[in-house]
Amino acid sequence: MNGISNKSDSAVTVSLENLQTSSIPHDKLEEAFGPLSLGILLVKGLPSNFTDLRKRLLSHASYLAQLPPEVLRILEPRQATLFYKANPPPETLSRSDAKYLVGWSHGKEALRSGHYDALKGSYYVNCAFYQDPSLQNPPLDDRFPNFPEYTAPNVWPPEYLLPGFKQTFEELCTLIIDVAVLVARACDRYAGAHIEDYEPGYLEHVVKS
Repeated sequence: MNGISNKSDSAVTVSLENLQTSSIPHDKLEEAFGPLSLGILLVKGLPSNFTDLRKRLLSHASYLAQLPPEVLRILEPRQATLFYKANPPPETLSRSDAKYLVGWSHGKEALRSGHYDALKGSYYVNCAFYQDPSLQNPPLDDRFPNFPEYTAPNVWPPEYLLPGFKQTFEELCTLIIDVAVLVARACDRYAGAHIEDYEPGYLEHVVKS
């Protein structure tokens, strides 16, 4: 039998508790991420607020996608300031200068030359707030001026237009990254035991930062 025929056809499941206690067997990680795997690790027993956050954000996403194109494209400052005097909204929810990898993106991603994906919309955020809640982008603009897609600040709809969207988005992202950090930590333990001179905590640091 060749390697392809032995490839796993199912994802591996572990519990959040196992990750938190660093009790995932190494063979479980090999099954999840090894050469014959799907490369998928399912985590069960997530915090109780996960379901509510996911439901709320999906509801926000549905509402956002149904907004008129002119609202998604640009928010009229005069109207916005009536509701949002303290923090005037951005002039646009899209960032063309960041290659549409910040904020709203629809019909901008090319599937192949001359053909664009108009069947879905995406809303991209930079998760710098995971390191510092006051950050909406990494403080790297000066060092990497040619990569605005990674350094441009996030763009959020004003609160009057989509109440709770920003907070829910950030809370769910933080929960997901928290779990990803635990998965990376488990992989670091595996790598430390199997790879000579492996840098301890390497993957965990990558995920956190």
